Amino acid sequence: MPVIAANHQLMQYLTPEDKSTLERLCPPRKFKKGQAIYRYQDRADDLFIVHSGKVKITAPTSDGGERILSVLGPGDFFGESFLSGQERHTTDAVALTEPVIASPVCIDKILELTAKQPTIAIALARVLAQRVQELEAQLEATTSPVTARVGGALMAFAERFGLKVANKTNLKLDLTHEELAAFVGSTRVTVTNALGELRDLGLVVGTRGEYEIDLPALREYVETASFI
Repeated sequence: MPVIAANHQLMQYLTPEDKSTLERLCPPRKFKKGQAIYRYQDRADDLFIVHSGKVKITAPTSDGGERILSVLGPGDFFGESFLSGQERHTTDAVALTEPVIASPVCIDKILELTAKQPTIAIALARVLAQRVQELEAQLEATTSPVTARVGGALMAFAERFGLKVANKTNLKLDLTHEELAAFVGSTRVTVTNALGELRDLGLVVGTRGEYEIDLPALREYVETASFI
């Protein structure tokens, strides 16, 4: 399934001194919901570190649509194309919520930061390595049934962004059904039907972006359904 950065946000690896250096050298910027932080083929001059809000990373499809590759939140970073020598972005980055606050960090600042705080370079390397593992898992998930993929996406969202209340997890989903379809590689109608199936199974309660999720039961369903 697509990437939802779960438990390895960049900021968790940084010391208070690292964070202070970062804030001083790379002041944050604010983006409105729906505002492009960068577009496909823009110059890849900066990576961005998210302080608040959520960002969707998308790639254009051959039919003129978009495929949502990842949804990122506080502590995550994106736009790291230039670290691998690419001059242009191969994706779009768009603010998914209102507002998104993120710090742009250019290559010169990266070099300055890592020279002053070597632990930042180690943190970047750790997150990049874990993203490779996520992409491998994403490829494996493409053969799962759509309902399992939708359930897996909701599960990952709930683990990353949900609020645990008693034995359930409340989730405010910031994606429309159409965007969720672009996230799991399906169609809006199929995703709507899949959500209905998950409700019928008692794994998910709610609609219109407000859900109550039985995480242990949903996790068991997704793991079982993925091998059917």
